[in-house]
Amino acid sequence: MEKFPVCLFTLALSIFIAGCASQSPIRVDRLDGRYHVTCSKASNLSAEEQREEIRHALQEHIVSIDKKGLYRPIHYTLNCAGESEHGEQPASLRKLFRKISKTVSEGGYTEIMVVLHGGLVSRETGVREAVILHHAIETDPWLQTVDNKVYPIFINWRSGGLESYWEQLVNIRGGEEKPLLGRATAPFKLASDLGSGIADTLYTAGLEGERLIDSLGNHLNACQAQATEPRIVCPDPVTKNKLETIPALQYFLMMPVRVGTAPIINGFGRSAWENMVRQTRFLFLSENFGEETRGAIDTLFEELGKSIKNSEDGSVKEIPPVRLSLVGHSMGSMVISEIVEAFPDLPYRNIVFLGAAVSGRDFRNTIIPLLESSNYPDLHFYNISLLPSNEARELNFAGTLPSGSLLEWIDELYTSPPTFADRTFGKWINASRFISTYPKSALEKMTFRIFGRDPGQPRTHGELNDIETCFWRKTYWTDEEMDWPEHAVKCKAFIDDSSVLGTGSSSIR
Repeated sequence: MEKFPVCLFTLALSIFIAGCASQSPIRVDRLDGRYHVTCSKASNLSAEEQREEIRHALQEHIVSIDKKGLYRPIHYTLNCAGESEHGEQPASLRKLFRKISKTVSEGGYTEIMVVLHGGLVSRETGVREAVILHHAIETDPWLQTVDNKVYPIFINWRSGGLESYWEQLVNIRGGEEKPLLGRATAPFKLASDLGSGIADTLYTAGLEGERLIDSLGNHLNACQAQATEPRIVCPDPVTKNKLETIPALQYFLMMPVRVGTAPIINGFGRSAWENMVRQTRFLFLSENFGEETRGAIDTLFEELGKSIKNSEDGSVKEIPPVRLSLVGHSMGSMVISEIVEAFPDLPYRNIVFLGAAVSGRDFRNTIIPLLESSNYPDLHFYNISLLPSNEARELNFAGTLPSGSLLEWIDELYTSPPTFADRTFGKWINASRFISTYPKSALEKMTFRIFGRDPGQPRTHGELNDIETCFWRKTYWTDEEMDWPEHAVKCKAFIDDSSVLGTGSSSIR
């Protein structure tokens, strides 16, 4: 099984992809549990400045989590300009948090921003992206002001596509680790996954036909802006079909190919998805029976809550009173939903969903009660989505894989929502149906931003948290008058000028 063609797995496990991240000048490799980080030769920073920035990110700003949902300290070798150094994070999460608390207190930070990536992010990619974002966020003059200083924390959880499917194939049976049974039955599991994908071929063909029809009209372009309760920020109205000739022809001609690749994506992708969901659950409750059963996220936020409450009553001065912002892309929104449910008393300031994979039902049960509470007058929720027509006809791998965004695939291929409320909340066509059912006290604290087809705006699921969108800025969530082409140019220039990379772009799925 170990020699099963990697290219097939790579194709099958490219579920949810909406464009590929370009290669970054900084390089991160993982060997024997140690991250080997190589500085960029293209950076505008000196080798010593790069080393200091990367070292700081690796030591304090990344919470790395293993497949059991437990904290796994980062051990690294940093190579800059021919010089190497070795380092590692504290052995326990509580020790790491004490180190973070000391920096937050001494540095005068007023806000902690927790950023969670989505699915299909390897551990190496997660570390590289966190290093890039750490420096971008901490040097961004649009975010770091005299009155507000933001300390970013990046949750690097296990969501790589290949490793997710492989574990499900050879190790997991009935939600439990059974390595002997898993390996013995792996060939049958593989055949079953492929068979189920083949069985769904006609169903997928029907979905492709529906999307083709949708692409010829504008009924999926509906979005009515409003200023209050809740605030809805829409793209410029689409008054006619703007589907360009070449993409439209490509979309039509590649339809048979998409139907042909559907069995691979549907069968293998569904199993990979199940394992990624498994990993989000372990972040709170591990099945490391007999040892540590509390997930890393559960421990981290408990420690954070203790520090904030103790500092407020004066008994401990580990960390000054700070506010929390949670930013989650795709499956990261599922983690945020559980954070809020488990820790409803923390001083949340902003909750930001970027293409949220969390269900509308979970959103209602976890986020709405928080927004209703009078204890959080300054709390605001932001939901960032694509125009429904962009969701429906997103092309993957030049149109060779089934069309539609990740959220389309979750709703139609990887899960079977029993009700409409169980579909993904990140799709505007889903979220918009329930807005009128939310209480006014919650609606007053909600903003929905929908991105269309204007130049400079994200058009695919993966682009919603592309680093060159500067997605951590409030203007990205709210600005109605944004000149998006200019924003894209300025954001890229800021990244190039300030980044530890110097040049190049990347994005977190």
